[in-house]
Amino acid sequence: RRSLNTQPQYASASRTQAHTTTVCMHAPRRVRRAAHELRDVRLVQSSTATTTSTTNITVTEPPESNTRDERSRTRLVAGVVGGGPGGLAVACALAKRGYDVRVYEALSQPPPPDSKEWGNPERSYQLGIGARGQNALTELGAWDAVLANCQPALGRLSFDDEGNSVATLRRDKLYTTQVLQRDRLQSALLSHVRDVHGSCVNVKFGVECTGVEARSDKRTAITLRDAEGIESTILCDLVIGADGAASAVRSYLAENGVKSRRYVDDNKLVYKTLALRNITGRFATTTKVTMPDGSTEPSDEKVRFDETNWGGRSKSGITFDALPTSDGHMICVVLFKPDDERLAKMEPTAEAARNFFKDLFPFLLPYMEDADLERFAQKSPKNLPSFSYTYPKLHHGNVALLGDAIHAVKPYFGQGVNSAFEDVVILSKALAMATARVNARTSTEAMDDVTVDTPDSVLEGLDEYSRERAKDAESLVKVSRSFDRPGKLGTFLFVFPLILDTICNKLFGPALCEKSSIAILSDMKYSYSEGAARKRRDRFVQGAIFAAILSFVLFVARGVFSFVRAAIGS
Repeated sequence: RRSLNTQPQYASASRTQAHTTTVCMHAPRRVRRAAHELRDVRLVQSSTATTTSTTNITVTEPPESNTRDERSRTRLVAGVVGGGPGGLAVACALAKRGYDVRVYEALSQPPPPDSKEWGNPERSYQLGIGARGQNALTELGAWDAVLANCQPALGRLSFDDEGNSVATLRRDKLYTTQVLQRDRLQSALLSHVRDVHGSCVNVKFGVECTGVEARSDKRTAITLRDAEGIESTILCDLVIGADGAASAVRSYLAENGVKSRRYVDDNKLVYKTLALRNITGRFATTTKVTMPDGSTEPSDEKVRFDETNWGGRSKSGITFDALPTSDGHMICVVLFKPDDERLAKMEPTAEAARNFFKDLFPFLLPYMEDADLERFAQKSPKNLPSFSYTYPKLHHGNVALLGDAIHAVKPYFGQGVNSAFEDVVILSKALAMATARVNARTSTEAMDDVTVDTPDSVLEGLDEYSRERAKDAESLVKVSRSFDRPGKLGTFLFVFPLILDTICNKLFGPALCEKSSIAILSDMKYSYSEGAARKRRDRFVQGAIFAAILSFVLFVARGVFSFVRAAIGS
């Protein structure tokens, strides 16, 4: 048995990744409310029990010896559409709650996490797992399996025109961002699911969802089609749509009051990727450290190239970011506007790509090979996702959405997969609290297990999840999009608030002005909606402060003017 944990934690890996430290954080207000509510339910259950024993709310993991057929007669069936990181994470959560879980993924199965195929930089793009993601995976019991395939990013590496490198380490964060390929993350979670929850989770690849239909018996039918075109239908007590920004499950929910807002991408960028090699054993020329108060100090610490993320921007607006892999190379992403002729009309040769980087980012050339440059020149640009969110609710009946299906953002601020993992934890806790409440109202001495979800508790739990997370989904997308406005005005609207928040935070402290909106996105102290509300309050306080300062200056100026005029008149 595993007790329901309502206090967020996240894991911080050491540089050697040999030890994982769990650090307690201040919980968002909603989580503290959830803890109090669950405590109250426990008190109700214990007070209404006819025996002298105390009833505890726990999440029971089915015994390894149980077969699927044995559990399916007593446990609810959950169908998860989408077998990416979010879908596999929710499979872990539901398995821990005793569900018989069926996961269906349209794409093919990735290689094992320890496969040599991950040495191919063309295999997948990189993701950074931050505080929210580490906290969620720790609660799900899957973080160690993921961490074993990660590479730490201790800070940022920048280069000057002469190729000298400066590493800026982050001491103002209590966690270390861990980086791995997106498909490798999926593979690590898949291995964990099969190793730990294989007796109650079945994952199938090459199967797409073609329809979702509610039935009168409180169950929902999912229609599936495999790679051979054969269709089948399964009946589920709970359906989770974790099938991305173009969610097929969301299309079904659109007929039942679930809406989606997709923004026109008015600051469109596309990207190409290539590998940066020969970085093993190389160290930054100089090192700086960002302290908790935001100040920067020099450091004698030696920082390896493969422990940092790299970044740069050309005068023409082309940018690059590179993240390390555990295989000893970096994956570099070059972002540019679709109509940029230097990339759109590049000759498909290694020489053309080399000349491009020689003009814009010459310091990267020592880490590039001709074969990678040729592939870079020949490949077509790929699109970034558009901003979109789902509202006013995230479910209908016993069908719910999570991940990119409810909040699709561009990957600039590292919240995509981290927010999806957090969705899973919030969903799991909502189901647990709903089951506790339902059982508190109906519990009898004859009940064997008060933690087993029921069709009624599923409906109540999804209501709770939808109320809480819909506000977060909207806030995450709106805040992220505010940093992505086009043109010089967009640059000003991005830079000026960062400077303003930094100054006000140092002058007045967090009680009057919190850190920037970007920093709040990763701060476990706030949910996304709480962080957005806090920043709106900060803007009001900042406006009041500067209005007071302006009034004082005008008052003094008026007095000086009156004094000078009187002096001249006399």
